[in-house]
Amino acid sequence: MPRRLTIVRHAKSDWGDCALADHDRPLNERGLRDAPAMGIKLRERGDSPDLIVCSSALRAHTTASILAEALDYSDDDLVVEPSIYEAPMSSLLEAVRGASEELEHFMMVGHNPGSEQFASFLLGEAVGNLVTCAVVDLELDIVSWKSIGGGEGRLLSYWYPKMFSM
Repeated sequence: MPRRLTIVRHAKSDWGDCALADHDRPLNERGLRDAPAMGIKLRERGDSPDLIVCSSALRAHTTASILAEALDYSDDDLVVEPSIYEAPMSSLLEAVRGASEELEHFMMVGHNPGSEQFASFLLGEAVGNLVTCAVVDLELDIVSWKSIGGGEGRLLSYWYPKMFSM
């Protein structure tokens, strides 16, 4: 049975307060507009991940919370994973390999360049630039999350806010 992995880059963050640590940057006005709109698009598609995991950075957690709300997914069920914060592709791969075998659809909300590199690795080809709030949806013909490797993904969709003229 194929499994599904949805990789989301966090929505646009605010760079206005230089005193804030990178980890603590919130979403800016555009991010607060784009994330709910992308959540609606996910809901309209009938997406229903079994698990949503996000980086511990405020901008990623906020994005994940907004998407979760649109998908009628309890914010209490979100898994905040500090190792995803600005993680390299290898750390993202390990996070997915550690997923419960009961999961059929896993959503990960993180950062670039790791998210883009991870999607490209799974596809076996460049996915292109993951702009803020971009969603890459992959089907993986694997029997176990532990066996996930390069070139095993099939692109189901790749979309981002400006495609919908937000």
